[in-house]
Amino acid sequence: MSWQPTVYSAVPAVAALATAGVFALAWHHRSRPIAVPFMTMLMGLTGWALAYAIQIGFDSAGAQELWSNVTATFGYTVPTLWLVVALYYSGRDGYLTRPVTGLLAAQPLAMIALIWTNSEHGLVWTINGLSRGPGPTVLDVTFQPLYLAHVAYSYLLILGGIALILDVYRRQSSVYRKQAGVLALGAAVPTVANVAFTLGLSPIPELDFTSFTFAVTAVLFGLALFEFDLLNLVPVARRNMLEDLDAGIVVLDEEDRVVEFNDVAGQVLDPAPTVGERPDASFPVALDELDGTVLETAVGGPVRYYDVRVSPIDDHRGRHVGRSVGLVDVTGIREREQRLAVANRLLRHNLRNSVSVIDGYAQRLEGQVEDGAQEDLVTVRDEALHLADLGEKAREMVRTLDHGPAERTPVDAVAAVEGAIESVGDVRPHAAVEADLPPDAWVDAVDSRSVQVAVENLLENAIQHNDSAEPWVRVSVSTAPGTGAADPSATAARENAPAATPNGGTAPDDFVRIRVEDDGPGIHDEEREVLARGAETPLRHGSGLGLWIVNWTVRTSGGDVTIEDRDPRGTAVTLSFPAADPPDTAGD
Repeated sequence: MSWQPTVYSAVPAVAALATAGVFALAWHHRSRPIAVPFMTMLMGLTGWALAYAIQIGFDSAGAQELWSNVTATFGYTVPTLWLVVALYYSGRDGYLTRPVTGLLAAQPLAMIALIWTNSEHGLVWTINGLSRGPGPTVLDVTFQPLYLAHVAYSYLLILGGIALILDVYRRQSSVYRKQAGVLALGAAVPTVANVAFTLGLSPIPELDFTSFTFAVTAVLFGLALFEFDLLNLVPVARRNMLEDLDAGIVVLDEEDRVVEFNDVAGQVLDPAPTVGERPDASFPVALDELDGTVLETAVGGPVRYYDVRVSPIDDHRGRHVGRSVGLVDVTGIREREQRLAVANRLLRHNLRNSVSVIDGYAQRLEGQVEDGAQEDLVTVRDEALHLADLGEKAREMVRTLDHGPAERTPVDAVAAVEGAIESVGDVRPHAAVEADLPPDAWVDAVDSRSVQVAVENLLENAIQHNDSAEPWVRVSVSTAPGTGAADPSATAARENAPAATPNGGTAPDDFVRIRVEDDGPGIHDEEREVLARGAETPLRHGSGLGLWIVNWTVRTSGGDVTIEDRDPRGTAVTLSFPAADPPDTAGD
């Protein structure tokens, strides 16, 4: 009972090494849901090919029968495992309930038990001895009806799995079509070889070429695994992600045909997209002009607004394979914008006009009232001016909120600070304002006006609330690397600051700091807490809009605000803006 390796046993041995190699490489992705059935199937293919390579090296019927049983033990598991892989790949693994899994596992386990006891009942096959033809010495076997029924069942499982894979091929974009195509071909090649063996059509009678073709299967599965990233780019994973999103998503291939869309997109768009066709009729403008538009729709209910974003889709190698259209419901934002617009109009016209009327009547009454009431008229006029100032700050707040984080531009912070000092000096000439400014310092901000207004509010706040006879304020501008926070223990209001400036060139960790110091009584703890929390409550709120405008301006620009106490008295407020290149050198 000696074993002699031959050319015929070398081929399935090489195939076993190939499938084992794919298994070893797939091991690095074993955490993926599809990886377990895929790797188990590769183990079945490896065992099948290796056992058959050993089997056909023996020259005795007993040894060949033993290894034939080992070959069948591995081989009978493969059709079931292939179907499980196809179910996972196509997103239908929900069918694999415990009862279904038990039924699928029962058939191969029963057949394995029958082949190992076949010598007692002969239900699977009859061994007639050895066949010594022009090829290797192999078993001369007569298959029984039970074996043929098993083979028919196995073919149904394999064809069912291929059908599921081809359905993915039909519905998906090019990267998934290539992926699905090589998977289906990898399963079809050994299936054809096995059908030929079962029907007695093998080139060498009695020699089963099925395991010989596993080398081709290994190459194709390896291609799916690495060229098309099988275990990471599974269509079902993307499908589940799409359905979990609150936004509408339409996925297009490289020819702008619809690959898939989620339920939200199907409900929002009228008409709903059709898989395999261009979605031009579903959108009011051409696809190339769609990005950044707002879609108004009233399908099945009141009017709603959706922000439309178009993004390219590249595969893991950076090749363009399509694009996605995202639909984000911005109805609430749109309504708030409308309310802000109304509030802004009221502040610009109604409040300003009413304040002018109050101030005008107060001036007319100055010469008509008794001396004791003159003081009251001054108070009325002061409060009217305060209301006018409050209205201007509210208008500035609305203007600041109209800008998004992406709407930023290089701004010379020094010029903005100089403008703020000049503006405050005109209305507060009694205050001493010192300045320590470099020639220029460019920041990434909403616009120059916003930076100037933010500094103006700090200066006015420092002067107005200073109880000294001659208020002192110092403004400095400096550039420093870091996160922008002046002191880790300081009250910070930094949120959602981008990691880099959009103007290029400048390192993202470089910040320009505008520091305003005073010798006043300081900013109340409640004011600091409100700014740090980013929201007011009925019990905790700020005394005005100035610091809110400062906070929102800096945060919208991607920076932060820190507030520190000075020793022995006063406050230092630091505005940290992301540094930017001057416009004439940006991008160089």
